[in-house]
Amino acid sequence: MRIARAVPVPAAGEAADARGLDDEGTREWLEDLYRPPSADHVRLNFVASVDGSVIGADGSSDSLSSAVDRRILGVIRELADVVLVGAGTVRAERYVLPRRTPLAVATSSGDLEGHRFDPDAAAGRLLVLCPPEARDRALATLGGAPAEIVSVPLGAAADGRLGGHDVIDALRGHGL
Repeated sequence: MRIARAVPVPAAGEAADARGLDDEGTREWLEDLYRPPSADHVRLNFVASVDGSVIGADGSSDSLSSAVDRRILGVIRELADVVLVGAGTVRAERYVLPRRTPLAVATSSGDLEGHRFDPDAAAGRLLVLCPPEARDRALATLGGAPAEIVSVPLGAAADGRLGGHDVIDALRGHGL
């Protein structure tokens, strides 16, 4: 399987930069491509089908992902200060902690049922961002996995969701 960089488009007469997934130097090449340009950089990464769906036939993103997608995501996560996911992803994908990078879970309800957080590995590596009224439910559904609960107000849109800026501000308040 090969990885090719499509953007920016190579200049006329130049070949696209492409590597084999297991070629020597591929990991370093990906690290150079995905290294954040500044300390306050926020990156969004996901896999979607041609019709824009982020959920595959199996009810998760796993059936949409290839080995290349997983390699790139792994590099992005290792370069990040924190991996941020929503509670819906935690529930649908039966989430585990990333190997090296802390995980932050944003939830307006506190419902984290279905996770697979290892209580021994979670210490100091799991943040749950939720409104104060969801704190007890988050603690109950963590099943003993140690997490720091960070209070984040519901968004101004009154749609029952956390505000994106509020979530980012809370993470920055934790030095992330």
